[in-house]
Parts: sequence; structure tokens; C-alpha cells
Amino acid sequence: MKDTNITGAISETKILLWCIENNIAVSFPYGDKERYDQIWDVNGRLLKIQIKTARPLDEKREVIEFNCYSISNGKRKVYSKEEIDSAIEIIKKQFASFEGCELHSLSYMPDEECNNADNIEWMNDLRTDDNKEAFTQCIAFESSFRSPKKGGGAWEANEEYTWSWWLARSEGGEWNLMTWGY
Repeated sequence: MKDTNITGAISETKILLWCIENNIAVSFPYGDKERYDQIWDVNGRLLKIQIKTARPLDEKREVIEFNCYSISNGKRKVYSKEEIDSAIEIIKKQFASFEGCELHSLSYMPDEECNNADNIEWMNDLRTDDNKEAFTQCIAFESSFRSPKKGGGAWEANEEYTWSWWLARSEGGEWNLMTWGY
């Protein structure tokens, strides 16, 4: 069985080498509790970088796939990979409507931070008149993305945003995107 810690260390080292070759200063957070692996100094801006290992999806290696979430201790307490992936697809569909924005990261928030009675009550409070389904589960993600280079609408030009995305459902049902933003 493949050791995911070794695979992750190899990916981080390859990225570090690329940064050195491209004159990007790199720092590291102390410990392993942060949601990022490296801090890059790019033109005077400090960027938090989370590194994920990618897999090629085609023979030409033109399309890659990677997980947009991390799993502590190799265990998911509440949701399966398929359930998490279905929630991610809903977020990605909504994000696609943000014209000119570039998604940088999407991270699964720990179950104990989101799937609790207070948050489930909040999700039920957000229901619209056309959705009377009583929610019993919720899931949340944190994202970072860049706004359009020239801005426009509500977007500041070429800024990095950090947003949360909240979804809810009844036990085993379909996810509903309830709210997103700061």
C-alpha cells in the first residue's frame, strides 16, 4: 500500500525545487496544523500554498486530477469520498459563474467544525419557501480564489479572496448549496 505521507513529501519537495529554480522565496509554517504547506514570497506578496499530488487522466498527460480535500488520519468521520466529491461538484458549478475568477484551493472543513446542531439549525433557517426539506446534515469548504484581472462588478481587480461554502441535505439526500462568501 502506498504511503501517502511519502507521496506528499515528494510532491512538496518537487514544488520547492521549482520555486528555487524560479527565484521564489519559500517559508514553512511551524507544525502540521495549518491548512497550507508553504508560504511563497512572490513580488512582495506572501501567498499561502497548499500542495496536492496530481494524477494524469490521459496518456498525453495534458489533463490532471487531484483531490480538493485532506483527510485527517486517513478517516472520514461523517461523509464518504463520493459524498464530498458531489458537494465539490455543486460548488464548482456555482464558481464557474464567477466570470474571470480563478479557483486556487477548495478545502474540506473538519466535521467537528461544521456538522453540528447549531450549524444544521442555521442551514434550516436559510431554507427558501420552495425548499421545505428539513436538513439533518451539513458540510462546509473553505476556498481561495483570484478575482478578474481588471475587476468589474463587485470584484476588486486581481485580488485574492477567501470564502466559505456551506451545503446541507436530509440524511442521504442531495446536497443544496445554502450560502457562500466571507
